[in-house]
Amino acid sequence: MNRTIAASASRIDPRAFCLPALAALALVLPAAGAQAACKYQRVGGVPVSWKDQRLVLPGTVNGKPVDMLVDSGVPAVALSHAFAERLGLGLWPVTADGVRMESSGVGGRSDLWRTRVDEISFGKVQWKSAHLEVFGSVSGPAPDVLVGAGFLFQRDAELTADAITFLEASDCSADHSLAYWAEDVPWTTTEPTTARDLRVIVTVRVDGQPVRALVDSGSPTSAIDLSDARQRGFRPEAGADEKVGGIGTHTVGRWPATFKTFEIGDEVIRNPRLEVVDMFGAYRQDFQYTTTEKAIADEPHMLLGADFLKSHRVLFATSQRRMYFSYVGGPVFGAPAVPAAPAAVGSASASAKN
Repeated sequence: MNRTIAASASRIDPRAFCLPALAALALVLPAAGAQAACKYQRVGGVPVSWKDQRLVLPGTVNGKPVDMLVDSGVPAVALSHAFAERLGLGLWPVTADGVRMESSGVGGRSDLWRTRVDEISFGKVQWKSAHLEVFGSVSGPAPDVLVGAGFLFQRDAELTADAITFLEASDCSADHSLAYWAEDVPWTTTEPTTARDLRVIVTVRVDGQPVRALVDSGSPTSAIDLSDARQRGFRPEAGADEKVGGIGTHTVGRWPATFKTFEIGDEVIRNPRLEVVDMFGAYRQDFQYTTTEKAIADEPHMLLGADFLKSHRVLFATSQRRMYFSYVGGPVFGAPAVPAAPAAVGSASASAKN
């Protein structure tokens, strides 16, 4: 999870980067149950793989090969300050109307810079003379490159275990199911986005209570904010917490917890094991303004992380403001593995219960 704010506490949306046009491939995919006129066409893709519970894609920056972290929780494509220095890139501060802008995450405040690279490639997709963001302070190890929502979600995108595939619908009505691989695939509505922030936010239910969740492939585990967990009866044991960090200089408390239910669309997972994280503790320390609590209230209070994505086939249908998902097997939220659903079964609601 990443936010961009000004030192004066006024806020702007981060800049998104345009995905260049990709050559249309021959594969045309009719949407399940749709009229014959509705077509779903593959227009490109990038290879991905799972490494240490993180989704990475191979790429290059100025000819240097690098494994890039697929991080849908950040708005744009960004480099770490250390990586930019190793490449000898020039940096300049990000400003708006003369005000220095800063980035923030679970670890609180971080400097925000911008740089230019001669080229950056994501699989076979290449940008020339690209201007990228550079994040500064990080509490803990930092990936060299974050591939954020500005790249991932400018078209519909399907995520599987080995690829992110970009798709485009034509002549499809709003009620057509674009999950072409099976009938009756569960889906949930996604919140409206802006041209500058394409991150996916959905509403889920934990123990029957709604909570807004940011789909964050950069987080290895799904997590809920401490204050929201307390509302559901969670009480952290003194001294039992670990520490977690990220963008920003601080580390904050983290506790494992088991809840009664997790619901998304028609899928119900019983006894889900989630991380409880003090998501906004460092933010409160670093930004002590009168508007801080309102800013926190407007943020998603849950991260739907890589553990959920790895056990599902997911289609981000931004053209419909829907996220389709089918359970494909393996652990969900760190729970014991359950048998994989048959390939022809669209709904995960029965197979994914724990």
